[in-house]
Amino acid sequence: MQKINNEKKYNLSIISQYRGALFGLSIISIIVFHYFNDVMRWRRHDVIYKMARIYYQMFGSIGVEIFLFLSGVGLYFSMSKNPDIKFFYEKRLKRVAIPYVLWGVFYWAFRDFLLTGEEFGQYVSDLTLFSFWETGKRTFWFIAFILLAYLAFPFLFRMMNREIKGRHAQGLICALICVVWVAFCSLLDLLNHEHYDLIEVALSRLPIFVIGIWYGKKIRNKEKFGAVENILTVFGLALIALKILLIKDVIDVDFKLHNRFLACFFSISLLFLLCCLLERLHSAKLNKVLTFIGTYSLELYLTHVSIRGVFMLCGIRTHRLIILLSYLLLSAVFSFLLHLATEKIIHSGTVQK
Repeated sequence: MQKINNEKKYNLSIISQYRGALFGLSIISIIVFHYFNDVMRWRRHDVIYKMARIYYQMFGSIGVEIFLFLSGVGLYFSMSKNPDIKFFYEKRLKRVAIPYVLWGVFYWAFRDFLLTGEEFGQYVSDLTLFSFWETGKRTFWFIAFILLAYLAFPFLFRMMNREIKGRHAQGLICALICVVWVAFCSLLDLLNHEHYDLIEVALSRLPIFVIGIWYGKKIRNKEKFGAVENILTVFGLALIALKILLIKDVIDVDFKLHNRFLACFFSISLLFLLCCLLERLHSAKLNKVLTFIGTYSLELYLTHVSIRGVFMLCGIRTHRLIILLSYLLLSAVFSFLLHLATEKIIHSGTVQK
């Protein structure tokens, strides 16, 4: 790899440099994933359907993994600057809880009372996200997960900063946490497969969040790309290549790769490669556009998944391009308004203090 701005090219701080753009790419990839899911549901054997299958097989919902990795990095930076747990909870939970409540109060009322005719108890269960953990209602599963991840973060932060025999052991501790969590999820799956299958979309994604915390320290210390990064990159790419070979029956082996395990490692490979690509392109305009989109990533997630869900409940086939453009436009408008309202509430509270 040719040297470009020596230190930048081989420095993990490049992830921090392009963090906003990567958030933008992650929400774009999530929207594309949902659209291609709709294509695969309603279209058959045309060019767009083939594109959807290729995207689904290679990338799936990998934007979620990238989002969680970057969230772990950002939280590490935040707590390193100010270790006050109360301040951390106030700042971080507001950033998620306020836009969710502002949007969720009206969305769930519209869906539960007007569209599906649910009782008030169901509305409360949906709004509090209890319905995800109880019955697997996935509309806002990410919010249900990230709120718990934020609550657990101070404990994870302290664990990741512990020393073993006087030596830093973040990598080892990160690996142990991930192994223990995978074992815990496997036990839940064994004890109650049906229920675990409803909520695994959240539980199985804790490892990538923890890996993001580990890399938060490496990025903050401006460590260089080393053997670990090279191994993770090659391993992730090898896994996705193996998956494709298995799907295409090039390798005739009775073996199935777990999609979440695959996405965890492939997302790290992809994230490193995207940083190198953005640095190589060195386009200020592209970076600015992606960062702008990334600024609204949480609001876009909230509005996009809910408006798309309402369309589907109303029997509208969301695989049609005109429908896609319609709900994307609505999502963009509501995201902008939701972001403005959230910022106003947060800043008004800060001024009052």
